[in-house]
Amino acid sequence: MSTYEDRILRAMRRMTRAIDLHSRRLAAQVGLTVPQLVCLRAIRADDREVTPSRLADEVHLSRATITGILDRLSKRD
Repeated sequence: MSTYEDRILRAMRRMTRAIDLHSRRLAAQVGLTVPQLVCLRAIRADDREVTPSRLADEVHLSRATITGILDRLSKRD
């Protein structure tokens, strides 16, 4: 592997780590995961009726993932 490729891989690892740390802080501060927050923001921004399929397309997640997120959000106190 070239030095250039090594640098890219290290940079990707740093980005992944920064995302993970941010996600943990967000969950601790507001009790939401990043995907949950992304879904809530998308729902709020859409003037139309939001269906799970439309939401999945909007936030680029699978319909099964959206169903799990919506189930967890609906069970919150």
